Amino acid sequence: MVAFERRAPGHRLGVSVSKEHGRAVRRNKLKRILREAFRLERPELPGRYDVILIPRKSDDHLQLETVRNELRQLLQKVASGKGRKRGRPRGRPRKGQR
Repeated sequence: MVAFERRAPGHRLGVSVSKEHGRAVRRNKLKRILREAFRLERPELPGRYDVILIPRKSDDHLQLETVRNELRQLLQKVASGKGRKRGRPRGRPRKGQR
């Protein structure tokens, strides 16, 4: 998971499932599970974040309850400041900062 704090209220979700998870049917099912877990947990999630979910490759099938628990734990970790911090990528400056 990658999370960016946002100024506007609420959360937004992005999902990225690579081809190493299998064919399109399997990848789409993973996306549906991830979106549903986010939808169900959204009212209880702390802070205001843009969240990008990138599942790791695993042989077992993802269960909705497992994904919900992991999502809740990860966002609580980010909100408490214990998540791994990454600075803004180096390179071209943003518009207006040139």
